[in-house]
Order: sequence, then C-alpha cells, then structure tokens
Amino acid sequence: MVTLIVLVVLIGGTGGFYAWTQSQYFVGQSGDEVAIFRGVNTDFGPLKFYKVASNTAIKMTELTPVARSQVESGITAHSQSGARQIVGNLRTQLLPPCPTATPTPTPRQSASASHSTTTHAGGSASTSATATSPSPSASPTTSQSREGCR
Repeated sequence: MVTLIVLVVLIGGTGGFYAWTQSQYFVGQSGDEVAIFRGVNTDFGPLKFYKVASNTAIKMTELTPVARSQVESGITAHSQSGARQIVGNLRTQLLPPCPTATPTPTPRQSASASHSTTTHAGGSASTSATATSPSPSASPTTSQSREGCR
C-alpha cells in the first residue's frame, strides 16, 4: 500500500511539474533565428522541458552582440504576451543595415582654357590657348566595414 501511495505522489508530482512548465515561456535561439519557447529553459539528460512555440523573422546575426548573448542564454518570460514583448524589444536592438557601396565621383575634365595674349614687335598681337589636362580619374572605393552592421 505504501508503494502505491509513493507511486501516485511521484506521478502526480511529475504531472504537476510538467503542467507548470508548459505555462512558462522564454525567448531563445532556434537554429539561426530567435524563437519563443513554451516551457522552461531546462533539460535533464535527454528530457527537454520546452518546445518552440513560434519562430520570429529575427536572425541571430542581426542582433547586437549583447542582445545575441542574452538570447543564446535564454530570456525568461512569464507569459506568451511577455515573450512577445521581449521579441519587440529585441527588434530595437538590431544592427543597422550595412551601407551599399557607392562609387566615388570621378572628377570631370575642365572645360576652361587659359588664354594668353602676346604682343609681337610691330604691334601685332596673337592669342594662344592652353587647355588644362584632365586629372587622373578616381576609381570607385568602398571603405565601409561590415563589422557592426548586417
């Protein structure tokens, strides 16, 4: 009879614990994305006390290093709406997009020419024009680093 009581208590306790875990939520990493998990961020050997409730469109690589570290550890929420609020806060901690490469403008050849007038012996004047030579064209450069952007 004592064995039966102990067995009932163990089964009831385990069932109660599992039911409680399924009322908890946390935000964590699922593959390369941020996800909302239902359960508690704990596993016991092969037993996991959580499952993915929903994926988000946020990639882990889009998060700032601090936010990424928090998500990798798991951010506890006490309800599904609390988990959604955490995801909303994470959206404010995304890395800015990397700027696209824009070529450096090439300097244009000057259309102006310098004119000089020379007076020769006998009073005649001649005008000569000297065109300026174009400067070497600049090649497009991209000096933007991809570090700190997505």
